[in-house]
Amino acid sequence: MRDGTLVSVIASRPFEGYKGDIRWLLSPRADESNLITLVARLNVKCDSFKDMFVVPPVGEAVSVYLKDFDPRLQSDLRLVNLTDLCGRVDSLLRASSRFPRHLPRQGHYMRRNLA
Repeated sequence: MRDGTLVSVIASRPFEGYKGDIRWLLSPRADESNLITLVARLNVKCDSFKDMFVVPPVGEAVSVYLKDFDPRLQSDLRLVNLTDLCGRVDSLLRASSRFPRHLPRQGHYMRRNLA
């Protein structure tokens, strides 16, 4: 970034997970786990990007599995144009939250997002 802010980039390949579900593994480097991260998920053929998200720091160098429609990848985190990257990073710097390692319990997620 122009102001010197560092952004981690993780390009994640898909794999077949439990019961044939497609999943992506995010494995942040220990020295980058406290950085805002651009997550780029590859498509099943691994010949282009399926989607991209700008997410808050994971906080720990612990791998995170993502589902295709993972509730942690909210639509407001999705990056459609790379020209929006700087603005998204700035807004996440102001928010100062962490990316959740685990999926929220179904009831908690539904109550929070439907309220």
